[in-house]
Amino acid sequence: TRRSSDLTDRMKRQENIYILNQRQKNEKQRLTELKKIQKNLLSLLKRGHSPYLHPETKEKYSVQNALKWALELKKKTLTETTGQDYEQKLSLFIAYLKRESLEFKPIDEFKKGSILKYWNEVIQRNSAKTRNNHRTVLSSLFSVLKENEMVLENPVKEISVEKTKSVRHKTYSEKQLDDLLVVS
Repeated sequence: TRRSSDLTDRMKRQENIYILNQRQKNEKQRLTELKKIQKNLLSLLKRGHSPYLHPETKEKYSVQNALKWALELKKKTLTETTGQDYEQKLSLFIAYLKRESLEFKPIDEFKKGSILKYWNEVIQRNSAKTRNNHRTVLSSLFSVLKENEMVLENPVKEISVEKTKSVRHKTYSEKQLDDLLVVS
């Protein structure tokens, strides 16, 4: 059952959904196939996916779809190599979202805490500079979403930039270069 659209408290019976499955010849095969469908459907529902769009609310984009959309817009202003870098970093973030079952969460309900958890994972595996690069990419994509009124604020901007130590490489003098070339 589901609430009727006439804004009353009455519930209206939902019509049955029939899945015509003629590929399987016997009942056992059909039941096996239906169990798979049931398992996948329950998984989607547990992650927050709703099969109903309320007519009084605007369509909500999932975090995954919104960020992919923002990337497509942003890539039009980037060089090819930078666009590839953005794609790579976004795919890592989406893999994290899937591990945490957050990919179907509406973008306007996505909080800074989830991003911080991701950054903590990134910094444990990589340097602070890499973390800052991931921060720059996601901040840029969330800025596109803010400009297009899909989010109220950019949650990444509130996250501080990690201090990095730059390594200065010593340069060789002319004499040292000559000595190296003579030895070779």
